[in-house]
Amino acid sequence: TGCGPFIFENYDRVAQRVYFKAYKDYFGGKPSVERLIWQQFKSFDSMLLSLRKGDIDVFLEYYGPLPPSYAKSLGNAETKLISVPDIGVPAAMVFNCRKYPMKLKKFREAVAYSLDYDQILKIVATGQGQRPTRGFVPPAYPFYKPGLPVLEQNISKAEELLDELGFYKSKDGLRRDSQGKTLKMDLLVMGGPRYPRLVQAAQILSQQLRRVGIDARPSIMEYLLADMKIFGKRDYDIYLGRFQPLDILAGCATLLFADSIGNMGTCNDEKLITLAEAFYTARDE
Repeated sequence: TGCGPFIFENYDRVAQRVYFKAYKDYFGGKPSVERLIWQQFKSFDSMLLSLRKGDIDVFLEYYGPLPPSYAKSLGNAETKLISVPDIGVPAAMVFNCRKYPMKLKKFREAVAYSLDYDQILKIVATGQGQRPTRGFVPPAYPFYKPGLPVLEQNISKAEELLDELGFYKSKDGLRRDSQGKTLKMDLLVMGGPRYPRLVQAAQILSQQLRRVGIDARPSIMEYLLADMKIFGKRDYDIYLGRFQPLDILAGCATLLFADSIGNMGTCNDEKLITLAEAFYTARDE
């Protein structure tokens, strides 16, 4: 609208197609393509089938990387695949710091030490990735801080931290507090055809946490309902989700963690909130 290289012509609701024509007076020069058709698909598989058949020329979606499991079926002379460093975070656990025991740093540390990152890496990225560090910004960003400690599994350390918090192990292997209440929580994850690896990862995480006595059960919800619980009501225990480049660019992800006006986070740490506010009012990099 206004100054782009293409002009809107028509939208065919039945065929789910949007038609554009080249704008001859475009300030960057007339586009080399005379016409652009944006075809919408109801499923990812039907879109890939059209791509294989040659009905469409390119697959484009904002931060919608092609799942590695589909790459083999497209690896032919007619289709070009491009591999680039991920500038989003394909899987991350977010703790609701407004709730107990997620608000306790020792508890979050215990969860971190409980996880088998290599196993998760195979599921989420089919091995094409790296174990996370104690920073959240991905390596592809200019603000990435190298040299931070890499997260690693340490079951004995996780057990030690949970013991220090007063969560004792009962005969069934689950931990309980001093009142005898089981250490139980929901592990919220978005379902649907676009997030099969996240659902699978949530199931694996649940098994890994149970090993140290934490009963974290996957709670699979459709996108809109999950979104309302996470970013609207903030009514969840632990959320497993993927985060887009814009989420990372917003103050190096402070948007996701700081519990202040305009943010989605639940952490009210004074230093974090002060840094977040400084990010949003900064006038240069």
